[in-house]
Amino acid sequence: MKHYLYLFVLLILAFLGSDKIYADTDNVEQELAMRVQQAQVSGSDSDFYNAQKLFLNHLEQNQAWDKYYRVWMSRVNYDVNHKHFHRAFTQIHRLTNDIRKRHQEQYLYIPNMCLGLFYSSRNQPEMAETYFRRALKGVDANKEPVSVFNCYLSLALSLSFKHPAEAMACLDSLPKQLLCPLRQYTPA
Repeated sequence: MKHYLYLFVLLILAFLGSDKIYADTDNVEQELAMRVQQAQVSGSDSDFYNAQKLFLNHLEQNQAWDKYYRVWMSRVNYDVNHKHFHRAFTQIHRLTNDIRKRHQEQYLYIPNMCLGLFYSSRNQPEMAETYFRRALKGVDANKEPVSVFNCYLSLALSLSFKHPAEAMACLDSLPKQLLCPLRQYTPA
């Protein structure tokens, strides 16, 4: 019943235009994000996928690509954490194709992060390291300091299995990687 209500609200937004109904899109995004989080905690796959799809549709309509791809990444994380590895791998492939189709190549680091997480969860730290390093090469440290932080943290985790000294070097660089760019960062 809930998913029909969500669909109804989405249809109303589509017909009337979200700008006319909601003066502040952030409130809608916060509500949708909260629904995704609640569904994720509930453990119900269908509830999570429905809530996540509504959120993605909203972000796509507003062409909020940064948030759109991050929410899509949450789907991959959910699937990996719930051992739905085939679904996760399929979503990574779709995510990569979507980024290329929309000419949003600046977000190609996200599928690399997803692949790193995928391989890390499959106990393949060497492959995880490869994709975390690719993600680091693709992310703009000035525009995405938190993503750089997450890449280094994930890389350190994957390195900790066979290269603990290098993992510690990644961890030692974390505060510098996060704090320095954040001081310069001003939201648009």
